[in-house]
Amino acid sequence: MLHALSMPPPRSWPDAPLPPPIDAAGVIAAARRLKAGLHAGGLAPLLLGRNLALLCSAPDAAEASPLYRAATGLGARVALLRFEDASRAELRDLSKMLGRMYDAIDCGAMAPALVRQIEQDAGVPVYAGLDREAHPARALADLMTLLERCPPSPPAPSIAFRGDPHGSRACAFLAGARQLGFVVHAGDESDAAEPPTFRVDASQPACWTFRMPSAPPQDGGWAENHRLVLQAVLIGSIVRA
Repeated sequence: MLHALSMPPPRSWPDAPLPPPIDAAGVIAAARRLKAGLHAGGLAPLLLGRNLALLCSAPDAAEASPLYRAATGLGARVALLRFEDASRAELRDLSKMLGRMYDAIDCGAMAPALVRQIEQDAGVPVYAGLDREAHPARALADLMTLLERCPPSPPAPSIAFRGDPHGSRACAFLAGARQLGFVVHAGDESDAAEPPTFRVDASQPACWTFRMPSAPPQDGGWAENHRLVLQAVLIGSIVRA
């Protein structure tokens, strides 16, 4: 199932060695429109009447997740459902039932093979842990934040990237950066004529650090952009499905 905003099916992101084409500019542009609306007086409840199921091992904790806040912030009803192991036949029946009851399903940290099976049988948008740090949506939120802090004049902004470039988040980040016009130096800055605009240290996959010309944004700034990217994906895949 192809989703709106020229984005690939979410199932293809977590386990792919390299990311499929991602329309980074389209997703970020949608998130920026949401941000403008938010700061102008609040977001319209664009998912009012829609239902999202979050499959998770600890439903109580999921209520505080970025995805839960992103969906409810747009008026969606979110059901936190505990997922337990099931046979193939049971999972097929469960997926069909969830597809009848919900407009979209997020599978959290489930194995990619299970996510693919649920998507095959549910018939609605299925996400593979949309708000997890390793998901490419996190990378798009990173890029949105960097774009907001690009110098206003040429030359083109550049990024020096340190770390494994083959993880899901790193693949999406580097591919998206190039789509957006960044000059990317992965690992070695020796070919750079000028010092890079941004330095990104992803040597610890669970904790990326960023150095930029202006003062780093407050934590809330990064969190807000992440939430807006999640909301852009939800709107693009649910409303236009």
